[in-house]
This record gives sequence, structure tokens and C-alpha cells, in this order.
Amino acid sequence: GTSTVTWTATDAAGNTATATQLVTVKDTERPALTVPANLTVSAPANQCSAVMTYTPTATDNCNGVTVVASPASGTTFPVGTTTVSVTATDASGNVSASTFTVTVTAPAPPAPSIAVAPASLNNGKMYLLYLGYGPQTATLTASGGTSYVWSPATGLSNATIANPVFTPTVDGTYTFTVTASGTGCSAGTSSKTVTIVVEDVRCGNNNDKIQVCHNGQTICVASSALNTHLGHGDKLGNCTAPRLALAAAGATGTASALAVYPNPTADQATVSFHAAANGKATVVVYNELGQVVARLFDGAVTNGQDYALSLNSQPLATGLYVCRLVLNGHTELRRLTVVR
Repeated sequence: GTSTVTWTATDAAGNTATATQLVTVKDTERPALTVPANLTVSAPANQCSAVMTYTPTATDNCNGVTVVASPASGTTFPVGTTTVSVTATDASGNVSASTFTVTVTAPAPPAPSIAVAPASLNNGKMYLLYLGYGPQTATLTASGGTSYVWSPATGLSNATIANPVFTPTVDGTYTFTVTASGTGCSAGTSSKTVTIVVEDVRCGNNNDKIQVCHNGQTICVASSALNTHLGHGDKLGNCTAPRLALAAAGATGTASALAVYPNPTADQATVSFHAAANGKATVVVYNELGQVVARLFDGAVTNGQDYALSLNSQPLATGLYVCRLVLNGHTELRRLTVVR
């Protein structure tokens, strides 16, 4: 600032004279400003922005430095790159300025969902479709994206729509992958797969009959007799069909082979399953209202062991019931019809 200096001169006779002088000290040194390096952060899942905090600092030869950042620390930044301007001002008005950038990257798009219809194709582990019996097509419906591409395209009505129809002509195991483009700021892509096991159960000279596994042997029966065979515990399809074995085991090899027989039943029924690993299992029977009517099993199971549980259906009313097995976190359902 400015100070007044008073000068006094005195001669030998004691005479004095005074004069004043103004001395001004100027601060022309700018503060030394330090800003963060350019910052990058990923936006949280399903969001298009992120909060960023930072602390610019400054030192000066004099006290009283003010540091201001714009946008301020703690601001929510959108996806993209934003320049932050920082100024440091000392008490004398000297200013230093600098900039850095805050980059918010878009979150990875969530994986799409896949639904398969009709729901009757789901055996609890993967989807089954029988040529010659039941639904002959399956509709794959993807959601969670803005556009979709299915691979492979073989057997699909349209590989670039959300809900293509799968129409197989030969048996086999078909795995389809859908790649979905992200929505909003998530402009990337993500994928999910679904597997459908197709078994050709047609037989006869005109392919107008159906294969049934009866007492360990594959026989060919008329469609009108199929329900009777299945009600006696026979299995649909070839006894040695490898693809059905795959369907029973599922992708993780934790097969249970849940079965209910005879089905329909009027008296005693047997609910059986096979444990492919040590662990825990529960078997519960529900009525059509979702109410528990029987608890058949709740305990530990041993790898390789077969379990056969008896269900007394006499107290049960005529109708449809569901047997539910939970084995090491995997669930299987089988329907049971009680008749009188």
C-alpha cells in the first residue's frame, strides 16, 4: 500500500525543517495456481451423469488468496467432456487462471432380456421343442435395447427384430445370441444367449405317430394314445436321444430328472428325482391357487443318488397340481393331474 514518510532536518543552531514523502509498495506477483490433472470417471449403471470433486490450490507472496472453480467441485457432470476454469485472485487483485477437463464416460449398457413363448417350452433348465408334438415354433423376444441383431439367423423369421419366430425343421441344440444396442447415453452394445433343444419325435411311415420311451425301449404310438402312455410314466421321445439328455442336465450339469408318475393319478403317485451333486433339495406340491398341499422332501442329498417320494393324492381334490423341486438353487416344475 502507500505509506507517508516524514523527513526532519536540523542545523547547528537548532533550526528544523520538515517534509513528507509518499512511498507506495506495489504487489505485482500473481498467485501460483495448481489445478488437478484431467479427470475421467464412468457414469454409474443406468445413469448419464456423475458427480466429480476436486481441490485446486494456490500460494502467493501475500496472504489472502481466493480460488474459484467453475463448475464448482461437487457438480454433477453429464456424459462427455466438460472444461473446468479455475482462477486464483490475491488481495492486490493479481489473477492466475488455468483449466482442466472432466470426462464422464457412458456406462456399459445392461444386458438385454430374452423371453421365449409359449411358456410351456420351458422345462425348468432350458427350452424344449418337439417336432411332431406340441408347439412347433417359438417366439424369441428381446428387450432392454433400441435395436437387436440375432445370430445365427438360421431358422429365424427375421434376425434384426426384437421378436423373431424360430421354426426348426430338424432336431438339434440351437443357441441364439442377441446383441442389443444401448439406450440413452449407453450407446454401446451388450449380448445375451438362449438355448432351445429340438427333438424330432415323429415316427411311422408318414411321420404321423410319436416316439415314446416305454420301459427302456423306444416305441411308436398314435397321437391319440400318447397321453395314456405319458400318464403311465413313459417318456416322450427316443430313449437314447442325446439332446434330451442334455436338456435334462442343463447347462451346469446339475440334472435332477424330476418325474411324476402315474400322471394322471387317482391314488398314490411317485415323485422322483436324481441328485447330480451333493447339496440340499426340497420338494413341495402346490394346488392351482399356489397353496402348499404337501411337503415331500427337505434335506441333504448325495451325489448320484436317486430319490423316490410317495404322494398320497386321495385327500386332494380333482384338478391340476404342480410339483416343485429346488435342488442346489435350481428349480424344476412338473404338473400332476388328480382325477377321481
